[in-house]
Amino acid sequence: MDTFRIAFELRPLAEIAPWGTRETGLSLSWFGLTDGWYDVVIAGHHLFRGEGGDPRGIDYQVVRLWEDLIDVAPAVIDEIPAALSMRLADVDRWNEWVARAWKLENADELLETALPWWGRRRLDTSHLRGAPHLFLWRHGQEIHMRWRSWPVPDPPPWCSPRGDATLELAAFTDELVRFDRALIEAMTARVDSIGRSWDRPEIAIDVDQLRREHEDRATWLSHSLRRPTTDSWDAVVEAVTKLEALVTPD
Repeated sequence: MDTFRIAFELRPLAEIAPWGTRETGLSLSWFGLTDGWYDVVIAGHHLFRGEGGDPRGIDYQVVRLWEDLIDVAPAVIDEIPAALSMRLADVDRWNEWVARAWKLENADELLETALPWWGRRRLDTSHLRGAPHLFLWRHGQEIHMRWRSWPVPDPPPWCSPRGDATLELAAFTDELVRFDRALIEAMTARVDSIGRSWDRPEIAIDVDQLRREHEDRATWLSHSLRRPTTDSWDAVVEAVTKLEALVTPD
């Protein structure tokens, strides 16, 4: 079974660039204060490290990865039925079929039943140019992971533009919780430090709002992991089967 690790490092407070301008006002919020570096490492593959780039990963607000993982988590841990898992035996072929299906005319209702479940199992990386898109889905007690870089003109070189791995369900959820707690603890220290003293007075921070938002965000993952999914699998499988009769093969 493969390994899964989420790595991050926060930029020192004194080095974080504020949002806005001196004319409109400089400020920082909880989101901006997570500025730093992050990476996802699967079976030794660094998904968000560029060739010859920073070994810490992509230079971006860490909260973006945290939010995106929280968003996909309920769908990822919800097991898909065997009828769909069989179709994912060749994920590249499946994605090609999905792309052709979305182009069907006069089939909107069928498409909206058959296909959205798959999009909910993709970690969004559209904010990173040419970065691998990571699909995750559960079959039994295993999480399947598949990442591919989407072609763009002159894409930046990523260390691992494509790959496949399998992870134990418990290992996946344990790493999500570990990452969540590590980020929340790091931000607790950051919020407390700002509350005691803020030595960059030219940058506005609403400390009371910062504390309220921090307390709220500390609950996001636990709420997400308890959130039920809404897929009606019998209807999904039936709609996929009907679509297969309509989509012209290559």
